[in-house]
Amino acid sequence: MLKAVILDFDGVIVDSEGTTISLFTELLNKNLALDLTEEDFAKYAGLRFEDRIRKIAIEKEINVNETKIEKIMAEGRFKYFTEKLEHVKAFKGTKKLLDELKTKKIKLGVGTNGSRKTVMKILIKLGLIDYFTCIITGDDVKRLKPKPDIFLECAKGLDVNPDSCIVIEDSKAGVMAAKKAGMKVVAVTTTTNEERLKEADLTVKTINDLNHEKILNLV
Repeated sequence: MLKAVILDFDGVIVDSEGTTISLFTELLNKNLALDLTEEDFAKYAGLRFEDRIRKIAIEKEINVNETKIEKIMAEGRFKYFTEKLEHVKAFKGTKKLLDELKTKKIKLGVGTNGSRKTVMKILIKLGLIDYFTCIITGDDVKRLKPKPDIFLECAKGLDVNPDSCIVIEDSKAGVMAAKKAGMKVVAVTTTTNEERLKEADLTVKTINDLNHEKILNLV
């Protein structure tokens, strides 16, 4: 029986991935003297931005210590909150789906690798915070996606069994995490191509293509 839906944040609820990728690509090129494209940075969708920086450093064979990473992250967070936040929007259909699921008495949660400060601020700004009974972020667990901890903690917070949850994700790491948690997954192809999301139980273009009936059919 379907009792809960857990949604990823960036790329599922809100269209912020492009804004943040552009910002951090610019910062990496400035701070590390690289010549990255936004596509280079986007390859690691689903990972926290500091982990993307570490992977790119390995890939480019450059030495970047943790102090430097924290400096880049601090600059990125400051620019994001002071210059970019106003550009972040909810995807078309987000509120419609949340309203429908709420009407059907389905519990709603957020499960994201992102930071709690960012997620809460944006949900409040968009007027979506009250839809969610439980919000688990990368700040709340030791192991991030593709490990299942975020989704398992969210199920616990919603007081439901994992097998009664459906996850909506946009990244390969997120799909893997949901599967490891014993949950069915709907993948949206907003940030990742369909081939990389093939382990999902259902794939759609955006959250606007979903409704209660489509989600219910997966259980």
